[in-house]
Amino acid sequence: MGDRPLQRFIGMAGSLADAVVKPLSPDQLVELKATGAAVCRDFENMLLSGVANDSLERYFCYGLGQVNALGFRLEGLAPDAGCPLFAELYALTDLILLGIGPERLPDELNLYPAYTRRVVAGLEGAVGVILDALDSKLIDPALAECLSGYLKHMRGAGLLLQVTLKDLFYFRDLVRLLSPLTGHPEAERETFLREQLIRCDFNHLGFLYYLQTRERQELGRLTPEERLARLRDTPAPPLVLPQGSRRYDRSWPGLQTMLAGWRQALAEEWTTVTEVSAAAVETPSIPKIALNLSVAHLACLLRVLQEEGLLTLSLSDLFKTAAGHFRTRRQETISAGSLSKEYYSTSQFTAARVRDLLLKLAKRITVRYFPVMAAVYCLAHAG
Repeated sequence: MGDRPLQRFIGMAGSLADAVVKPLSPDQLVELKATGAAVCRDFENMLLSGVANDSLERYFCYGLGQVNALGFRLEGLAPDAGCPLFAELYALTDLILLGIGPERLPDELNLYPAYTRRVVAGLEGAVGVILDALDSKLIDPALAECLSGYLKHMRGAGLLLQVTLKDLFYFRDLVRLLSPLTGHPEAERETFLREQLIRCDFNHLGFLYYLQTRERQELGRLTPEERLARLRDTPAPPLVLPQGSRRYDRSWPGLQTMLAGWRQALAEEWTTVTEVSAAAVETPSIPKIALNLSVAHLACLLRVLQEEGLLTLSLSDLFKTAAGHFRTRRQETISAGSLSKEYYSTSQFTAARVRDLLLKLAKRITVRYFPVMAAVYCLAHAG
C-alpha cells in the first residue's frame, strides 16, 4: 500500500508551515492543491481496492495520525481556519474519517482544534434555532435546562473545551436530528425532543431525572395492577445513531439500562409493599440505624461499595434492605425508590462530600492502627 502521496503532502505542508502567517505564492498554492488531490485519490483507491478491512483500517488510522499531528502543529503556529493549508487538511480529514467509519473511531481521539471549530461553526445556525425554541413555557423546564446546557457547553468545543472525536460526532448527529424541531406545532415540541433524545441514548443525568419524574406522574394516575404492567412491559425504542457515536456520556450506562434498573427497583418495591406491611405487624420492631448522612450521600456510598464488589445483593434488594434498616439525619423513613433515584443521579457535589468522608475514615484508621506512620506524617507536614 504505499504512503508516498501522504508523505509528500505532510512534507510539503511542513515546509510551508509559515504559510499560516504569510500568504502562499500562486505556484505554491497550485502545488499544494495538486499534492492534496493526489493524497485524496490514493485514499479513494484504497477504499475501492478490496483490501481486507483490518488492513484498510490500519492504513486509514495511520493517515489520520499523520494528518492530526500536522493539524496540531499548524494550530500552534497560528489558528487561522482560513489558511489554504487548513482547507486541504479538512478535505483530507473528511475522507480519512469516512474511510475509517464512525463505529471504528478510536474512543479517546482528539482531533486538531481547527477541525473541531469547523464542525461546530457549521452547526451554529441550527443550535441557535433549537436554543430559541427551548425558551418556551410549553417545554418542561427540566428538559429545556439539561438540553440547552449541553448545547451551550458544546459551543465551546475547539476553543476552551477539548472533546473527543466521538463526542463531537455525537453532538453533530444529535443537532441534525433535532433540527426539525421548529417544524412541529409548539404544543408537540416537547414530545418530539423527548422521543429523539431517548432514541439517541442521551444519558444525561438531568434528562434521566426528567424522564423519571414524568413517569412517576403518569404512574400515579394508574391502579396498582396497571402500574406494575406498565413498568414491566415498557419496550425500549430503537437507537438511531451509529454504534460508534451513540451515547452522550460513554462512561455511564446507556439510558435504557438506567431506566430499566430504576423501573425494576420501583416495580419490586410496589410488589412487596403489602408483604412488608404484613411482616411488620408480626415482627417486633427493630430500631433503624441513624446515619449522619443525607439520602444522596448514602446512595453514593452504596454505589461505591456495590461497584467495588463489597456488596453481593442485587440492586433492588440493596435498596429495600438499606431503606428498611437505615434512617438519615432528616428522614425517619427512606423509600427504596428515593434511594434508587439518587443512586442513578449522583451529582459531583455529592460525590465530593462522600470522597471527603472516606478520606477522613482512612486518616482515622491510620492514626488508630498505624501510629508511627501518622507521627511521621505529622512531623513531615509540621510548620
